[in-house]
Amino acid sequence: MRRLLTIVMAVLLPAAAFAQGGNMGYGLEEGDDGGYTSFAEKVLGFERKAEAFNLYLHFAGAYHEDMDKRFLFTGAFHAKHLSLEIKGRFGEHLYYRLRHRLDRSNAGQSEDGFAEATEILMAGWRFNDYFALEAGKMCQYWGGFEADEHPAAVHAYSEMLSGMDRYRAGFAFLYEPFSGQEFVLNVTDSFGSKFNDVYAAGARTLSGMPVEGVDHPLAMILGWNGRFLGGRVNTRWAAGFSSLAKRVEASAGNYYNLLFSAGQQLKLDRFQLYVDYIRSIEDLDCHRYATIDMDLPDGIFVPNVLYQSVVAKGDWQVAPGWNLTGKAMYETASVTQSYDFRNYRTSLGAGGAVEFFPAPGEDLRLFVSLFGRMHRHSAASRLPKYLRLRAELGLVYHIKAF
Repeated sequence: MRRLLTIVMAVLLPAAAFAQGGNMGYGLEEGDDGGYTSFAEKVLGFERKAEAFNLYLHFAGAYHEDMDKRFLFTGAFHAKHLSLEIKGRFGEHLYYRLRHRLDRSNAGQSEDGFAEATEILMAGWRFNDYFALEAGKMCQYWGGFEADEHPAAVHAYSEMLSGMDRYRAGFAFLYEPFSGQEFVLNVTDSFGSKFNDVYAAGARTLSGMPVEGVDHPLAMILGWNGRFLGGRVNTRWAAGFSSLAKRVEASAGNYYNLLFSAGQQLKLDRFQLYVDYIRSIEDLDCHRYATIDMDLPDGIFVPNVLYQSVVAKGDWQVAPGWNLTGKAMYETASVTQSYDFRNYRTSLGAGGAVEFFPAPGEDLRLFVSLFGRMHRHSAASRLPKYLRLRAELGLVYHIKAF
């Protein structure tokens, strides 16, 4: 962490980092950057004296070969992730974090004013060993460990997380009554943009009911992050709701999304495993999978949708510099008040990757991966079964510049 005035010089150097954890961690323990030495220290000889400024550049790119549901193959090189990250802390109380995507739109969104590219821009104040307050645009505390991995290092997301934008403006109040047990109250906007931009002006449900944006589109989340046996067993649980829309008729009520997640992790020296369960009850389809599957006209959305997801992922460091990772996903979708589309969709995903870290002291990994996803549909829905595959050869580089 260095002086802000040297940021321009440091950006010109190659830079490293990790996953999001809370809103200050990188997927490791909070405040831990893996012990990597910055390029500013290696190349320019800067001496690390403070924790006020850290600069990272995250990059992931690959050649991918895809097989679509028609068994046609396509391939190309592509950048999977590119972001700039700055974080730091001043003394024992004040801390901050910025993560800005360099491969997303910089236009301000219509609700919170933040660019889509700005995923995190927050500051926090730790009052003492028990209480902390964070405010700004942050990663919502929805729980689970898949969401805790850095996006650059994820080979394939579950459909549940692929359909969620978890970066919202708001605040979080954190309470740690004793070491290893943290409770969170997180209040944010439901959307980054106005209702008409997220859904549509003149939106209607499948039955023709007109809907519009609510006066206070907010989300409230209660979370529990547990740490047991010296960090070998960890939990990330959460429950909450988001207000989505309201019926135009004055006597009618609002539409909500109720979400519950339970993530468990086993973390050993050379093997790590997590299992996440997420249940999303959506009065108005916000993941949009059911709306797309039913091939509805623009501006028409499915009500009363239930999505469920179980994700398991394991990592095994088989030898110095080598990591094997495997992931399995079981997900379902149901339009609960439709005969034809009740429990209509099951998605099965699985795959793995071999990762090689060629440069000790740098968080650079070369990987080859293969992931597949099969969709099976009920006979009543009259939708076909299909399989998609993706193979990738690429690299992930978390560069610590300063």
